[in-house]
Amino acid sequence: MHRDRAAIDGEAVAPQPPGSGTDQRGWLRGHLSDPAAAVALVGGAVLILTAAVGFSPVRAFGVVMLAAFAIGTRLRRSDTMTRRSPFGEPLVLLAVGVGALVLTQGGVGPMVHQASRLEWQTMAALAGYPFMAQALLTVVRRRVPGREVDVLVQAALVGFAVGLLLWAFVDGTSIAHSQPAVVVLPHIILVSLDVMLEVMALRLIFLPGEGVATYRLIAIALFYLTVGHLVSAAGVISDVRIPHAALVALAACSLSFLFFGLASLHPSAALLTEPSIVEPRPLSGGHVALLMAGMLMAPVVVASAALHHRAVAVATAVEVGLVASVLVAYMVVLLFERAVTEHRVHHDDLTGLANRTLVFDRINRAVAHARRNHSVVGVLFVDVDHFKDINDTFGHAAGDIVIRTVAERLEACLREEDSAARLAGDEFALLLPHLSGPDDVVIVAERVMKALKEPMTIAEVRIVATVSIGIALYPLDGATPEELVASADAAMYRAKEAGRNTYQIYSAELATRAHDRLAIETALYAGIERDELVLHYQPIVDGRTGQIVGAEALVRWEHPESGLLLPGHFVPVAEQSDLVVAMGEYVLTAACEQLAEWHHRGMEHLSVSVNVSARQFRYALASFVASTLRLSGLDPGSLILELTESAAVDNLKLVAATFDELHDMGVRSVIDDFGTGYSGLRYLGQLPVDGLKIDQSFVQGMSVTDASIIAATIAMAHSLGLTVVAEGIETEKQRQFLSSQGCDRMQGYFFAAPMPAAEFEALIFGPSASAVTPPPAIPPPEAIPLAATEPAVRHPAPI
Repeated sequence: MHRDRAAIDGEAVAPQPPGSGTDQRGWLRGHLSDPAAAVALVGGAVLILTAAVGFSPVRAFGVVMLAAFAIGTRLRRSDTMTRRSPFGEPLVLLAVGVGALVLTQGGVGPMVHQASRLEWQTMAALAGYPFMAQALLTVVRRRVPGREVDVLVQAALVGFAVGLLLWAFVDGTSIAHSQPAVVVLPHIILVSLDVMLEVMALRLIFLPGEGVATYRLIAIALFYLTVGHLVSAAGVISDVRIPHAALVALAACSLSFLFFGLASLHPSAALLTEPSIVEPRPLSGGHVALLMAGMLMAPVVVASAALHHRAVAVATAVEVGLVASVLVAYMVVLLFERAVTEHRVHHDDLTGLANRTLVFDRINRAVAHARRNHSVVGVLFVDVDHFKDINDTFGHAAGDIVIRTVAERLEACLREEDSAARLAGDEFALLLPHLSGPDDVVIVAERVMKALKEPMTIAEVRIVATVSIGIALYPLDGATPEELVASADAAMYRAKEAGRNTYQIYSAELATRAHDRLAIETALYAGIERDELVLHYQPIVDGRTGQIVGAEALVRWEHPESGLLLPGHFVPVAEQSDLVVAMGEYVLTAACEQLAEWHHRGMEHLSVSVNVSARQFRYALASFVASTLRLSGLDPGSLILELTESAAVDNLKLVAATFDELHDMGVRSVIDDFGTGYSGLRYLGQLPVDGLKIDQSFVQGMSVTDASIIAATIAMAHSLGLTVVAEGIETEKQRQFLSSQGCDRMQGYFFAAPMPAAEFEALIFGPSASAVTPPPAIPPPEAIPLAATEPAVRHPAPI
């Protein structure tokens, strides 16, 4: 059963009877949208008009070539040919232009009929040239985008130059008086247009990359057309009789039609508009020579007429004006392109703000001015808070909207003489010259923060994109653009550490901290490469039996000069870069391999807890965990991953998705430092976690309020089916209270301090492995100096 295409596409279409008007119009529209049908239509129109004006061998030959055009277009039709506008295709445009030449016998009619007046054939021939020029320009535009203006100007200048030379020759001799100018001028114009098209075809031939035979055939066709028009022009404007000139002109035009037809039939016609493989050089010696010749030709002709005391002919003046107009238009285009290029070089494409290069130049000039006038220059380093989360949640398109909105609001907060720049990603810089004192820059910082507190709608969700701002001042914080931006950057990091959505002013202390941070980061990177990281294990005991059921793996750095370093010396630095990812992967791999060895030795009930950083979730954490478990042979249920509460809240969607993957493979997850965040109860139901770890600040304080919070937390967790781990236990009183509240697992110095793997093995495989008490060699917790214990304050994401 036949179905209409629209019906197949899902539209309800009433059936049309065969031969109805609507059906015929659709059939006609569908066929005329085919380039080959359009060429055939052109050929049919030319055939009808030829029958009206009279057949001749040249016209008949031309109609046959138009048929070849239609066949070639059908055979070589490529995907680049659009079905909506076939008259925008090069072969169709070329067919229209050649059709006009066929009707006029190539434009040599006046010579053939020995007429001394202007024949209609010449003017009709001129009408076909815009179509042929547009066909070649379309090829240039698709082969080398952006070069069509260059090619058109070169071709026009050469064509004008040839025409001007011919006219100067005719005007300077007695030949000009033998024929009226209205008869001579159209033939010179035909020759000029032939040369112009020939230059365009030659430019296509010399494009880099594979050769296209169709270009050469078109160039040969245009060459024969030029020869025919030159012979015809010579016969019209000269008293000298040229033997068989009419036959030569007609033969040249016939050969031109032949090569046009071959160009459409050649297989390379399918490559007519394919992009060029190699980008051509924007400027060459030939390019310069053509431009110079075109620019100098008109003044030379006018100067020659003046030297011979002849009046400048109207045609010469018109052509000189045309050359000047082309050059002026070309220079305007070049200047416009130069302005666009310079703007792109010095401005950010997404926001339109100045880029790093331009703002550094402006800072340099502002500092020089301030040095002379003893004024103050302010530089603000602005960073969007949690921008990575916006990209991950809403996509990069939404992130671009946020960046543009922030840029617009930053500009709205500035004076006319101030500058805003986008340095990279979500980082911006504000330059405030001509300040009277530091208070002025603080006012701008507060204005920026206030402007960005206004919500913006992203993907139909209203969000607030806060920023952290660092402030540096000349001459207090630097004397060069690099120093000022670096100081502002350091101050911005301090604003991040202070909780974000605030600003900080640079100080000498920040410089020292930044230098130390860089030194630690460099040394830590080398330390990871040299396997200087080691793991210590702190036992985790069952809250009811006191038996060891697991251990928390804690990283240490065996520094070659400073000795064993605790996490507080290097983990915060690592978390500011991707070093924490490499370090986390090392800890996870080493802990799984160690636990697999203990399992092999008969301690299958042991589990290991490993802390993970929020940054690791951005690097396919679940895939890495699966690979590590597979390589170590460890049971997934023996691995527990701990993530701090604040890190979980920062990127809730990504953390929840990762925990889902981990839960599916059997890995358990725990929220560390529970109770220190600001929205624990709100997000707890959204995370597929297996347990909570009560922060040690509640355990060690053990006030009435702390005890109530602990009791409530344990009860709530048990009602949700979660395991509760308490850390930081240092006294028997704390242990007894937690045990009485039903705490599932406990950890702290009361049981044992973190220890190397060898000592932990001695503990679990020794005679006292059934239950853990403080080792005799270690004094009671009350007698242990604070410096010898783990720091009381945990870092945001310990490893």
